[in-house]
Amino acid sequence: TFRPGITIGAKQVLQLGVILLGAQIALTDILALGWQPLLIAMLAVTVMLSGGWAIGRACGLPSQHAVISAGAVAICGSAAAMAICAALPKSEHRHTATVTTNMLVAIMSSAAMAVYPIAATQFGLTDAQAGTVLGASIHNVAHAIGAGHIVSQDAAQTATVVKLMRVACLVPAVVLIALLFARGASDDDGAPAKPAIPLFLIGFVGLVVINSLGLIPPALADMMGTVSQFALVMSIVALGAQTTPRDLFRTSAGAVSAMVL
Repeated sequence: TFRPGITIGAKQVLQLGVILLGAQIALTDILALGWQPLLIAMLAVTVMLSGGWAIGRACGLPSQHAVISAGAVAICGSAAAMAICAALPKSEHRHTATVTTNMLVAIMSSAAMAVYPIAATQFGLTDAQAGTVLGASIHNVAHAIGAGHIVSQDAAQTATVVKLMRVACLVPAVVLIALLFARGASDDDGAPAKPAIPLFLIGFVGLVVINSLGLIPPALADMMGTVSQFALVMSIVALGAQTTPRDLFRTSAGAVSAMVL
């Protein structure tokens, strides 16, 4: 049976992917951009997370699905969706919502990577402006950086830092979501549920600090980023194996509407 491997892929491999994502963030790079891009990124995360949840609920999604979808759009795509999923109380909606969200995020991020750079050029944005817009608007890290490279090397550098500002919001966002969703929830014994704050986020924060201190060589950071992306893809596959086609078709209409809006 493949069930033990699928379970590991959906949990431990996911955790590894999120932890290693921390090696891509250096607080010195973020602060070097100045306060304006930082403010834009923080406002974008706040508005998209709260507004995305409200839109999801208006589209008929369960509350957990709505917050997973909103978190993926607001922060860092698939990695955020799976980290938020791990922080939510157990329910029948979590895994289906995560798989559906990851599928839609992949499609929309790919489309944005192709279209947004053309729009940035047509509107006459400078490389710095284009990089800021791309990093603040495209879901997945790889797609945001790829879109920047389509414009220019300078735009890609700005898009990378701005995008990683959003990734840096992952920990406070997940902690807040865990606290909010634990209210009113109960565990298997009927007792009030405790906030399910994923402990692997400590590893994520640790790597952010270590990388910010300059203790991770660039070559090693690049390798860790590659392993992170591979681990996240494998965890998506494992989550998909835990979800039936009926589950996907049952939730896809509302999910598509919420993601597009």
